Amino acid sequence: LSFYVVILSRFEIFFKCSAEKMIFVRMCPISGMVQFLIVIVTLLLVCHAVVVNMLKISFTPSNVTLSMSDSHLISYEITDLGNIPGDTELLIYSEDKNIAFLEKEIVISNPLLNFAGTFNITGNFLGKTIISCKDRKTGKIAEDSIDVVVVRKKRFIDTLFTASVATLVSILYINFGCAIDWSGEFRNILRRPIGPAIGFCGQFIAMPLLSYALGRLIFPNNPEMQLGMFFTGVSPAGGASNVWAVLLEGNLSLSIVMTT
Repeated sequence: LSFYVVILSRFEIFFKCSAEKMIFVRMCPISGMVQFLIVIVTLLLVCHAVVVNMLKISFTPSNVTLSMSDSHLISYEITDLGNIPGDTELLIYSEDKNIAFLEKEIVISNPLLNFAGTFNITGNFLGKTIISCKDRKTGKIAEDSIDVVVVRKKRFIDTLFTASVATLVSILYINFGCAIDWSGEFRNILRRPIGPAIGFCGQFIAMPLLSYALGRLIFPNNPEMQLGMFFTGVSPAGGASNVWAVLLEGNLSLSIVMTT
């Protein structure tokens, strides 16, 4: 009996020691903290090496807004080329040549410690693009770039057209208001607004979703054109539909209620 008591007591001591060790290992944060610090230091060293070896270029001005078919002179300066091999070829380029393009390709061969120059950028189509510099062999891109926005040129004929259309539309809406049958047909439409409900769902549910899908499909890499397509889909209609309702002898009252 005493032999079994001694054995049981030893097993009890063993389990207590094992449990205490397990609790100590679980509660001791030194091992996990050291691993975390090693990972952080490694990442910092890698990031530092990437930043040190990165091309540095500065553009003047830092952003440009120009009209279609107009050109603008831009100056640039490339610095910190000490860590770059002597046979390096640097290329200044436009990410989207359909929006803005350089008049000639800028290739810098065997650059010195510092290099400066100028080039002309020409607007081609509405939109936004980026002018940057990269290593032609490795594809490494400089950390600085220039934003180029191409807008439509303001012309007198555009202002005249907008003013004439606004005047004509104002006169048409006055005539439409005079042609509405306010006492009979207009009241019946408001009592049972089936047509206006269909127009509301088409204008504010179907058309925005379709315009968003078309923008993503037609312009997958151009957020500005996607936004323009979406705004086109959500913009309210009404001008041409009322005119066609009159020309085709349709229900003018229903057309005005649905679109106005």
